[in-house]
Amino acid sequence: MNYRELFQAYDGLVGIGNLRGLTLNLAIVKNKNKMAELIKEVEESYKVTDSYKEFEEKRVEICIKHATKDKEGNPEISEAKEYVFTDAERTKFDRAIKKLSKEYQEDIDFRQNQLKELAELEEKGVDFSYITIKEKDLPREISTEQLDALYFMIK
Repeated sequence: MNYRELFQAYDGLVGIGNLRGLTLNLAIVKNKNKMAELIKEVEESYKVTDSYKEFEEKRVEICIKHATKDKEGNPEISEAKEYVFTDAERTKFDRAIKKLSKEYQEDIDFRQNQLKELAELEEKGVDFSYITIKEKDLPREISTEQLDALYFMIK
């Protein structure tokens, strides 16, 4: 199992809901708790720094300031989920972002490196031995979605 699969398995277990059976639920809880510890370690190692958060807040302020506004004065957002700019405002926006990026270049580089490392980590194997269950421990009333979330645990 690699980290990406671990993250997906955890999300699946969190979302499966009201299944019955002591053996099944004990295995789910134990696996979720073990997974949560590993995920917390990864999140702590790759969390966003306060200075990068500050950069992002200022970047969004610049986007909003220079974006085209709708009738209510809200910034227009394209179908691609990007701010919309007139040509004149785009030039002002580009200058402001360039200046801001220079000011926070070290923080930007650090964050980009974190994201690169995280992407590489997702493909690495993780030392995780999970609790398995037997098919007979599954409830008769189970949805395909729930079964899919549990599939990695079934012997």
